[in-house]
Amino acid sequence: MSIRLWGWMMLGVALVTIPLSASAQDEETPAESDEVVEEEAAPTDPLSAARALGGDVIIMKSGAIMGGVQIIDKNSKAYEIEIVPGAEPMIIPRRLVESVETDEYEPLREERRRARNPEPELKLMMDDGQEVSPELQKKLLDPIPQAPSKFERKDYIQIFNEIGKLVDVRIVVDQSLVTGLPATRQWSVEIPEDMKLAQLLQESWLPSFPEGKIKYALDAVILHQKDVEPQPLKEAATGTPATTPLSSFKLGN
Repeated sequence: MSIRLWGWMMLGVALVTIPLSASAQDEETPAESDEVVEEEAAPTDPLSAARALGGDVIIMKSGAIMGGVQIIDKNSKAYEIEIVPGAEPMIIPRRLVESVETDEYEPLREERRRARNPEPELKLMMDDGQEVSPELQKKLLDPIPQAPSKFERKDYIQIFNEIGKLVDVRIVVDQSLVTGLPATRQWSVEIPEDMKLAQLLQESWLPSFPEGKIKYALDAVILHQKDVEPQPLKEAATGTPATTPLSSFKLGN
């Protein structure tokens, strides 16, 4: 953090904490008024003023108080503070901080975090360049119901069978992946709250099984082996609605 930025920050804090001077009060009093002003403005409480700004409040050991900021990260040595949304955050050593008060408006903090680290756009295009159906696209981009959940070393055919029922999406595992040993499909994955099915497929399953590939059909999702053309949907080994009992899936050879 530059000395100039720190100086401006401290100046801003000082402006909040310094009461109105007597000369300034005199200027605001009408010169021709004969009435005696009996009420005086209540002195501003710096801590209350900082809290009124919203966000997090940081009380420094020097006595300075910052309000309207967001603690976006912290560790044993420092706080990472966002002063202005989108601007480079400020690093404040913990040794300079007396205490902090975090706000309860977590969505604001999450919104700012996403603004700083935008998620990559999820591509939901079919092989011919057309978009998937609006109904399927909505199901792919809506949060997975009943999350968070966790799976430990489980065949991903079973996992997607369960997930498919939750999101009401037909998830097809092509024969090119089914013929392998079940041990090659073991997957440990945690599905946090607000995770979307498209994210689970593209950002979790695909990196875990790079030999696989995702193909979006008009009203279904097909998982198949890379460089192998999947079977026609009506003939795929698991080309059945996700609500079909798991016993209908062919596991192993």
